[in-house]
Amino acid sequence: MDKFVRHTVTRMWRQKKFPLPWPLPYGGWQFLYNDPQSLYKLLFRYETNVWKYVKNVVSPGMFCLDLGANQGFYTVLLAKLVGPTGKVIAFEPELGELKRLRKNLKLNSLEESDEHLKICETLVGKEYQGAVEFHVPLGEASRSSIGTIPAEVRSKNVQTVRVGQINLDRYLNSGRKVDFMKIDIEGAELGALEGAERILREDRPIIVMEVADVATREVGYQARKLLEFLEARDYEIQILEDRGIPGREYMRCEVAAVPRRS
Repeated sequence: MDKFVRHTVTRMWRQKKFPLPWPLPYGGWQFLYNDPQSLYKLLFRYETNVWKYVKNVVSPGMFCLDLGANQGFYTVLLAKLVGPTGKVIAFEPELGELKRLRKNLKLNSLEESDEHLKICETLVGKEYQGAVEFHVPLGEASRSSIGTIPAEVRSKNVQTVRVGQINLDRYLNSGRKVDFMKIDIEGAELGALEGAERILREDRPIIVMEVADVATREVGYQARKLLEFLEARDYEIQILEDRGIPGREYMRCEVAAVPRRS
């Protein structure tokens, strides 16, 4: 099956038959583009343990946040899981990814609304700021960051734009309890958590998050600090997928952080 899929996509790539609607492993759909991230996500068992974990812990009626929505792989999954009684807010500041995110929502017959599925076109950080420098590597917009672009994608042309930033404690003041957060924002995870102290203390959401030195070091801290921050707030850490280098003090993994007390 993998050989057939790779052959099919290679043929489409050569014939430039993109974008192409493609079935997602959890039952949704996403447009396939001829960029590295799209192909990796959709063809090579993208974060299988992660999305299966999300599917197990998110249920109808929940209030979920998707920080770093990109093209909507998890936004679509969360919207399907919470159903019409739940709510999802997806945060994505990069304009190209926003366009693709909205196309993928339509592809899955999902409509934006303030009540059930909202897209917020800003960064998430420790504090509200009117404009923050945001670096976008052309051709790999999913690797956009407030920090220096990692060496593995630094050879690409990088565009620097200015984007607004919110913090979650101030932005979410409706009184509705946050049940689940997915965070993958290329090194800005610590700032987002620091800006959500009240939510972590009062709501005690389950968190699924990327923990990667390749991104956090470009922002000025080691990835392990994310785990220490959550453990200090009485969260238990579970490793869902580990892509680090054995024998080296180098973290690159997907984790779940579960509150020890509610």
